[in-house]
Amino acid sequence: MGFVLFHYTLFVLLGSIMASAACLSAYLVSRKRAMRYAFAGFLFYFFDVAWVFQDDFFTGADAGLGAAYAVVMSLVLVVTGGGFLTSFWLLVCDYLGEERRVFKVARPCCSWRRAWPCWRCCPRAICAASCSTSRASCTCSGCCCSPGSASS
Repeated sequence: MGFVLFHYTLFVLLGSIMASAACLSAYLVSRKRAMRYAFAGFLFYFFDVAWVFQDDFFTGADAGLGAAYAVVMSLVLVVTGGGFLTSFWLLVCDYLGEERRVFKVARPCCSWRRAWPCWRCCPRAICAASCSTSRASCTCSGCCCSPGSASS
């Protein structure tokens, strides 16, 4: 099954980068905004799939990176996924002829706002994953393991 998944993912990567290149060339010829949004969307999708594909072959534990690698990769996936969704939202708005800026910006802003707690708690997540002391004796400042934190 891993062999099939490996080749399926390679075909998805190939298809997304080819679609992105075709959209870029169409944009350069026609100067349509829809093609620019489609180019960005397919490019973000390519990187989103590529980084998920990377995790099958390289994990932070292999290189001794630990929890920091997991947190950074999680943030990268949030950014690429958000870029993918935002690009295609703008593509749909352009296709439907929506000109209200509030309508174009509100949906992506709500999506990014929902992802904000992930970014805000990163230092705490790194400390929680790498803290080798017990909860009662943790002295890390701002750590969710420390006795004075609200989440312990």
